[in-house]
Amino acid sequence: MLALILLLGLTLANAFVYRNGVRVNDARGYAPVQISQQRTNHYEWDAFVWREIGAIVLTAVLYGAVASLGRSNQLR
Repeated sequence: MLALILLLGLTLANAFVYRNGVRVNDARGYAPVQISQQRTNHYEWDAFVWREIGAIVLTAVLYGAVASLGRSNQLR
């Protein structure tokens, strides 16, 4: 249950960072050619995906560490 709460918390934080990054990219200045703006938004989306993958890996590692500590304490 704690792992799910951690994962949801990291996902929510990632969503706020993504939204803030898109806002910053949009507010940087209007360019007549929208190619650069679309490219920066695409880079922000890529960063969002990698942060989400990192959140899943971090949750799995922490869950595994806590589970192994729990098992080692039960064996004693």
